[in-house]
Amino acid sequence: MADKPVCLIGGGGFIGSGLRRHLGARRIPAVILSRSPVPDARENEIHVNLAEQSWEDIRTRLRRFEYAAIIDLAYASVPTSSFADPARDVAENLGGVLRHLELCAQLRTEKFVYVSSGGTIYGEGEGRPHKEDDPLFPLSPYGITKLACERYVHLYHHIHRLPAVIVRPSNIYGPGQQPFRGQGIVSTAFGAAFEGRPVTVFGDGSSVRDYLFVDDLCEAIEAIVTQADAGSILNVGSGEGLKVIEILRMIDQLMHERGGTLELAFEPPRPFDVHYNVLDVSRLHAIAPWRPRTALGNGLAQTRDWVEQFLTNRSSP
Repeated sequence: MADKPVCLIGGGGFIGSGLRRHLGARRIPAVILSRSPVPDARENEIHVNLAEQSWEDIRTRLRRFEYAAIIDLAYASVPTSSFADPARDVAENLGGVLRHLELCAQLRTEKFVYVSSGGTIYGEGEGRPHKEDDPLFPLSPYGITKLACERYVHLYHHIHRLPAVIVRPSNIYGPGQQPFRGQGIVSTAFGAAFEGRPVTVFGDGSSVRDYLFVDDLCEAIEAIVTQADAGSILNVGSGEGLKVIEILRMIDQLMHERGGTLELAFEPPRPFDVHYNVLDVSRLHAIAPWRPRTALGNGLAQTRDWVEQFLTNRSSP
């Protein structure tokens, strides 16, 4: 993988930033496609601003390389915001993925990785971890559009021989995830605690989620790029469930080390919030030696420190 560049579509976001760090540490060259300027440019990175160039210009520029992988992370909404305008969610996100697939079908790449959503695409669980072959009944426009994107990825794999793999991550958290964006209860809870206001809990906090540190996801994606067969669909998560109230208690304890506390404000449950979402990762384990390496307490502490610095920098003149 180190001999050829990796192209990140949507490389300026949370997971994209984590992958940039990962690739930089491994000295793997990267081509970063983003609609906004990417801060902290690194050595061996080429940046392409999608908002400033036509798709034809971008295609011409990207054809210069043969890629170890093209990883599509781009998405313009989050689960909660997708309810405000479902038609826009479809137009922006499904249309965007189709443009990316058209582009990538004309490029030379060993693997195309589409990052979907294991947290929303399955719908309500039955008290057991979701397998990749489980029925898919998402309960949000975000999850429905992600499912439609997956179907088009499969189409391009089948019709155009695009060497595609679909990745379904669980709830990813860690440094780089900005609070108050409508996604990511860990960063939002830390942000609320530092600002001295409560974090909203919908329901009684008994909902179960699968939390994975962003660095562990990046290592899993590298393993998938090098070892998964084209056409695969793979869950990526811890494989373990934790109640929302339990992770909030851990966050509260970590805030005590900073002289703070986390207050909770309980609201009625929302109809689109599933009660149980944990991913079965046995298929990934069967093809790669990957396992999560970051203990939850350590990952939460790193997230706390990053959110604290982020809020400090944001408030600085």
